[in-house]
Amino acid sequence: MAADTIDITWNGVTLSHEGPYRVADLTGWEDLPGGRIDAVARPNRHGAFDAPIWAEARTVSVDGYCIDPDARDTLLQDLAAAAVYTGDAVAGTLSVTFAGRTLTASARLARSARSLKYWGVGHFGFAIDWWCPDPFRYGEQATGSTGLPDDSSGLVFPLFDGTSLLTFGAVGSLGRITMTNPGTADCYPRFDVLGPFDTGFELLDVGSGRRLRYEGVIPTGVHVVLDSRTGTASYDGVPGYDGHLTVRQWWTIPAAGSSVVQLSTLGSSDPAVTLSATWKPTYW
Repeated sequence: MAADTIDITWNGVTLSHEGPYRVADLTGWEDLPGGRIDAVARPNRHGAFDAPIWAEARTVSVDGYCIDPDARDTLLQDLAAAAVYTGDAVAGTLSVTFAGRTLTASARLARSARSLKYWGVGHFGFAIDWWCPDPFRYGEQATGSTGLPDDSSGLVFPLFDGTSLLTFGAVGSLGRITMTNPGTADCYPRFDVLGPFDTGFELLDVGSGRRLRYEGVIPTGVHVVLDSRTGTASYDGVPGYDGHLTVRQWWTIPAAGSSVVQLSTLGSSDPAVTLSATWKPTYW
């Protein structure tokens, strides 16, 4: 894809400067969504009490056209099939490649219109709106994994092994994952911890000192998932195990920053234990 184009993918159809569906304008994607202020007026005074500003849902609109007398009928039908209401179905994924990056948003089709003014010469225009209840845009999912902290074996005898260099054992592990968020908004990591644990485990955000502690027996091969966005825990795919979280100091990965998470056990160690983290860089 050329660097100076806008490429929009929705429901299997791509709208682009280079494709049959030409993009003329895109609004609401690179803009901040509207703000919502729960303002309370100052009685008998000018202005209002200070209040936070929360983002409204995002509305994304695209205007474009198609000029192809030979494929005009098929293109109109394909676009109409892709741009339909889905009612209570799961929201779709709107993907936009622009200005050197590809971001996605959870979206629902809100409007789909055609202009047939120049139909006779093979030209039809289109206008499509999407409603994004989550105003954030997301980059590609990032992942990381580690085991429990493991000391190195230190010096190995014979010390020089026939050379002038000391012989060291295997490099140890700190049991840490560095999670980086290049976005413009904080993002929420998701942690998947694989047992066994005889007592439970703890996750530490090294920078802030915030902790998540899960107490309980976790057999071999069982996954415990901690979702910082929802503040919940699931056990082997079953939700509702939040009661095992005896410390709940959730944290985010800051915008244009990073977080280092460390895994530790509350009881004995097992080399089969694994911590996996997933997160998506998040943008306004």
